[in-house]
Amino acid sequence: MGCFTDEETGDNPIIDLLTGEDKLTLFAPVDQAFIDLQLALNDIFELGLTETAPEITCAVDDLYQQPGTLFTILAYHLTDGRRFSNSVFNKNDVKEIEMLAGGSIMTTPELTIVDGFYQTVNPVPSLIDINATNGVVHVIDKVLL
Repeated sequence: MGCFTDEETGDNPIIDLLTGEDKLTLFAPVDQAFIDLQLALNDIFELGLTETAPEITCAVDDLYQQPGTLFTILAYHLTDGRRFSNSVFNKNDVKEIEMLAGGSIMTTPELTIVDGFYQTVNPVPSLIDINATNGVVHVIDKVLL
């Protein structure tokens, strides 16, 4: 994401996090999830938006007046290890998964995820268990909060 790139060094902590040596599982929101987040921010902060744009998501730190808020939200989509769906979801019980940013998500036997904001998040069925060189990706329909 461009909003994290240091203009002088070109460093980007999100890219660094995702391309390191660690094995990770990423719960990756679809594009519409970020649009929905922007529309929610528009309502909360009465921004008067007439359209959505990636720059609005990048402005989360400024809106909340808390540096690092967006990085924390994005890191909340990562957990340690390669976790395929059979280790993410338990057919018989709720499962708690610790996230890199702290906190946890709960997964249910109904194949849904409940985040720290108590919203129900659904995996995109055709886009789970995507094998990556350093982990696994599960595409989801909302931004985890």
